[in-house]
Amino acid sequence: MNEGCVSVSEPRIDSDRVQRALHQRADTITESELETALSKLEARGELTPERREVLRTLATRLARRITAAPAASVERRQSADAERTQAVARLFDLDVGARD
Repeated sequence: MNEGCVSVSEPRIDSDRVQRALHQRADTITESELETALSKLEARGELTPERREVLRTLATRLARRITAAPAASVERRQSADAERTQAVARLFDLDVGARD
């Protein structure tokens, strides 16, 4: 047993729910931040359809790249590593609840 580590038994979390919640959280943040940026550009008269599309693509790709490794980790470990799934859920503050 590792010294200094406290093992807390937590209810099992469904890895599919964690993946869905992770992607939903990323999508929510992406839309919020994108709308803020687009509004600022529009207010300054600097928003063109091309810029809108570039920013939308950039925001979506960034969110997907940031969440790709944690989502893949949860997917690979669906049955074998509940601790990893719980850690991802805690790290991204996902409200997924325990599996019934």
